[in-house]
Amino acid sequence: MKQPVIGIVTVLGEEAVPRVFTNINYPNAVIRGGGVPVMLPVTKNREILSQYLAVCDGFLFSGGQDISPCKYGELPSRLVGPTSLLLDDFQLSLMKLVLEAKKPFIAICRGIQVLNVACGGTLYQDLTEFSPTVSKHMQATDRGDVSHPVTIKEGTLLHQLFGTRIWTNSYHHQALKTVAECLQTAALSDDGVIEAVEVKDYPFGIGLQWHPEAMLPVDDAMLPLFESLVREACVPFKD
Repeated sequence: MKQPVIGIVTVLGEEAVPRVFTNINYPNAVIRGGGVPVMLPVTKNREILSQYLAVCDGFLFSGGQDISPCKYGELPSRLVGPTSLLLDDFQLSLMKLVLEAKKPFIAICRGIQVLNVACGGTLYQDLTEFSPTVSKHMQATDRGDVSHPVTIKEGTLLHQLFGTRIWTNSYHHQALKTVAECLQTAALSDDGVIEAVEVKDYPFGIGLQWHPEAMLPVDDAMLPLFESLVREACVPFKD
């Protein structure tokens, strides 16, 4: 049987020579899940975006730099990191096409934020806006190490995969603020930061604030997530 093709949505490099990239953990996670990873370069060409949709059975939106606050109607604070409107336009446009086509996807770290903004939600530009006593969400240990637990809501896809309580890693200084209407909160950290959302009335659309692909080299705890993406990419959607 043909293995599903999973498009990995790239980001832009910040070096002197422009490049599109993603770290090796993303394609490795797709391969371990049983899929064929294909890198999707940054572009604003609508015809190429449509071809991405035609070629790929599912999508994996990777982590990366901050989204420009102008994309959710705010002025940038001094704590916003480097941004790129080219990257924002590419990923937001592709996310909207993926949602329209009901293609299965996982959106990781920056990806969950792209998902929320594409659907009309907003972000905390820095977690200092959330609470002065917020826990540390930018860990200083190895990327595969767990940092804090999250609680998963019953009735969600994530709950079916992992149960009520799991430990995750944490590499972000921003988070979801106003959750878009078409999304439901699926998991929270103990300090109340939104750690996962799922698209309502959708076959398989999950956004995660943590990095499951970086945890895979350490153990198999996150493997069911990528196996589920690949499995759902095998199923033709029927409206």
